[in-house]
Amino acid sequence: MIDINTIDIAPKSIIETLKTTSGLPFEALLPIEMMEQALINIDYRDGIYTPSTTVWCLLSQALDEDQSLQASVLRLVARKAAANEEIPSANTSAYSQARSRLPVEVLETLSEQVAEDTTKKILVKWKWRGLNPKLVDGSTLSMPDTLDNQKKYPQPKTQKKGIGFPIARFVVIICFITGTVLKFAMDSY
Repeated sequence: MIDINTIDIAPKSIIETLKTTSGLPFEALLPIEMMEQALINIDYRDGIYTPSTTVWCLLSQALDEDQSLQASVLRLVARKAAANEEIPSANTSAYSQARSRLPVEVLETLSEQVAEDTTKKILVKWKWRGLNPKLVDGSTLSMPDTLDNQKKYPQPKTQKKGIGFPIARFVVIICFITGTVLKFAMDSY
């Protein structure tokens, strides 16, 4: 298990450490207490894929070279087997359904909590002239042409009606030292 408080290496190496850790490495970065606080108002089905397990699997999946649902489920199976716990099915259906029920707001809340916690733990030797510089960046993204996406992100006037895809703009504020996204905002183009 990774303890972020004991890591005295460059932030890029932290990501490499997370990638090569077996099981669900984000359990150390997102302790169950932090997860329960962010997930307090979420209804979920009892089973293997609680909201916290789903978030840990999702984050591990995002970092893994193989970002498939199957690889994420197998990572959980390996973690459960190593801990001598009940081993879940390797079928991806339950994980896929649990992911789709996870509100985006939960991920936003957890992201902000982790960013705040990580920023507090920055070593003085990592700072630039004693400061913690920030980066601001933005871009656009297109998304599938569904009714829900069209409602939230209507086609820009530069596209002919019925041709093209919904486009969103987003901006992020990033901690230069850790690479952690401190704030994120998204709106229609």
